[in-house]
Amino acid sequence: MAEFSDELELGRKATLLLDLHPPSSWHPNARATLEKLKLEGGRVSVACSGGADSVFALLLASRFFGEKIHCLHVDHGMRGISSTEDAQFVLDLCSELGCPCEVIKLRKLEASSEGALRTARLEAYGRHLKKVGLKYLIQGHQKDDVAESFLWRISRGAGPEGLCSPRPTHHHREFIIFRPFLTFDRQTIRNSLLKLKIPWREDETNASRIFLRNRIRNDLVPLWKSILDRNLLEGVEKSRDLIEEQNDAIKEWVDRIFEEGMRSADGLDEKKLSGEPVAVQRGILNRWLAEERVKFSQARLTEIIQLISSGSNGFVNLEKGIRVRKSSGRLKILMPESKKTENYGVFKLFAEQNLFFPNGRFLGFCQKDNCTEIMDLIGGKKIDPDSEAWICADKFESSFLEVRSRRKGDRFRKLGSGGSKSLKKLMIDAGIPADEREEWPVVSLGEGRILWVPGFPPSHSCKVEAESTKVIRLTYGSTAT
Repeated sequence: MAEFSDELELGRKATLLLDLHPPSSWHPNARATLEKLKLEGGRVSVACSGGADSVFALLLASRFFGEKIHCLHVDHGMRGISSTEDAQFVLDLCSELGCPCEVIKLRKLEASSEGALRTARLEAYGRHLKKVGLKYLIQGHQKDDVAESFLWRISRGAGPEGLCSPRPTHHHREFIIFRPFLTFDRQTIRNSLLKLKIPWREDETNASRIFLRNRIRNDLVPLWKSILDRNLLEGVEKSRDLIEEQNDAIKEWVDRIFEEGMRSADGLDEKKLSGEPVAVQRGILNRWLAEERVKFSQARLTEIIQLISSGSNGFVNLEKGIRVRKSSGRLKILMPESKKTENYGVFKLFAEQNLFFPNGRFLGFCQKDNCTEIMDLIGGKKIDPDSEAWICADKFESSFLEVRSRRKGDRFRKLGSGGSKSLKKLMIDAGIPADEREEWPVVSLGEGRILWVPGFPPSHSCKVEAESTKVIRLTYGSTAT
């Protein structure tokens, strides 16, 4: 067991540390949500490597949240006995604090770059948080990290999204990262720990000149500080906050434009896109390609923007033979020929009919005029979305439904969801194989209004309710008996 003091036990020191650095001194963008979580009795994890910054974060969070705190330590196994000792140190800290701790051991990475290690840690955090039913993680980043990140990213040509990192609050896939201590600098943190005789671990690789981040930290930032006649870190902190404000405003603008008819099954409306500021164009292209799971670089986005402004049709090559084509006022993503799958066209499906597919499956359409027993069925949750859907027909007038293959740009708001999502993404998340997605039937009213896709609940727009008078039952299954 690690020895922490001959005067005060660690829990008392953590309380004194919180007195020195109360929540009122934390970054307001993270503090507000953390205070709300505390009031609601929410549970939060803290990432602790054993270094000064993460020990500082763990002690403050443990006093702020009390027994609702949970610690995570990732052991990369990159430093032999030192890695093992770091893990034991964190376990000892948590034992002293009465805080549960999980050590996550990772296999040694072949590529040990800073980016690869960071990605491995985030993936490990995500897996464990999901496993234990948590979605909040506190990290110990501070002001010096902001300055280092700014220099590290700007040398690579980063935009505002990169330059406002690390953020005080950041949504990463299925969990949320809080960095409330961006208002403190590295020396303040270490001075506070020394004052209270609180130990930490030093990673010997931080002195290595192999990593660019270390060279920035140990050489460039001290020089930058020494030649200024003002507080560098305060200036960088203010700049980061301002860039984040501007980035969030652009993102809100992008999201609004994107949802207002910018995209259809035929791609992006090039005329509408060209009328927006370049920063908004870049944001829209970024979101469009990301949702289509197409990898790209900022350099390729710049080429697409230049193509838009040129007034001419043409192509921009992306990765693995994927291209963006500008033609007839639209931007479309073209996949390599080998990835194209022939679909089966568009069919009309009338009431009391079955539609048979070449793959040996069928789709049936049966209309009901009394929904009392149907509501009982729905209430009993006996419906299998893989093979059956009930749809309120009071909300449309068509005497038939269209059945077709999936199209690029299809979006679908399934019953019970908060909003529409890309049908392609829904299929990927559902594990539908890529070579089957084009053959999967999509039931619609035309013009992109999707009513049902087998495997998912029906559309939110045609929900069967107690007052429904006309209901359609759709069935999907195999013709084999």
